[in-house]
Amino acid sequence: MNRSAMRYDDNSKNLVLSFKFMDRTENAAVLAKWMKIAGEDIWAEGVDVLVPVPLHYTRLIKRKYNQSALLCAELSKLTGIPVNYNSVVRHLKTRPQVEFSGKERIKNIKGAFCIRHPEQIQGKRVVLVDDVMTTGSTLKECASVIKKAGAVSVDTLTAARVCK
Repeated sequence: MNRSAMRYDDNSKNLVLSFKFMDRTENAAVLAKWMKIAGEDIWAEGVDVLVPVPLHYTRLIKRKYNQSALLCAELSKLTGIPVNYNSVVRHLKTRPQVEFSGKERIKNIKGAFCIRHPEQIQGKRVVLVDDVMTTGSTLKECASVIKKAGAVSVDTLTAARVCK
C-alpha cells in the first residue's frame, strides 16, 4: 500500500518545504499526526518496523537532519512501532531528485541504496517513510532493496504526494 497524508500543492508546499529546508523541525509532529491517520489501513494490516528513506551522509551533514527520520520518530511515538534507522543506507551520492523529471529520476536513484543489517529487516513488515512522493522513484528503489533483504512486505507512507 502507498499512502500520503495530503496533496503536495500550493496549500501544503510551505509547510513541507519549511520542514525540509528551513529547520522547521517542529512541523514533524503535525505531519506525523496526519500521516498516522492516512496510514490507518496500513497499521490495521500489522507493521513491525518503520524505516526512513535515508540521506547520503554528505547531504545529512549539510542539512543537519533527515526529515524522514524525524517523521519516523514522531510516528513511532504515536503508534508504538519501533524505528530502524541504520539498516537501509544511501551509499551513492546522487543529485537531488527535484533536478530531474520522470525517467531521469529513475536513472538518478538506481543503485543508490543498500542494506547494512539484513537480519534486522528479514521477515519484517516494513513501512517506508518519506516526506514527499513525486514520481515514486526513490520509494520504489528503496523498497526494492528492502524486499531483496527479505522483508515480508513494504508499504510506503509520505506526508505529501504530487498529484497530476
